[in-house]
Amino acid sequence: MQQTSTHDLLLLYAYDELEGKEKARFEKLLFGNVELVRELEEIQQIQRGLSRRLSAPDPTSVRIVLEESLNSQLEAH
Repeated sequence: MQQTSTHDLLLLYAYDELEGKEKARFEKLLFGNVELVRELEEIQQIQRGLSRRLSAPDPTSVRIVLEESLNSQLEAH
């Protein structure tokens, strides 16, 4: 049977990848363990930051795509 480290379990839990008994076991381990809760909160904070950064394209990328699109349209006519 494969052993999964606590850190790996934290990541799997944060990304909602644990199911059933494995999830219940981890939640039991998490309950009352202040250090694990802090680590989980840190992971979730990083997730939120990444989500915000990845939700919108970089303005430079948008400008380049728009310029290329305009150039393609002008060449077509």
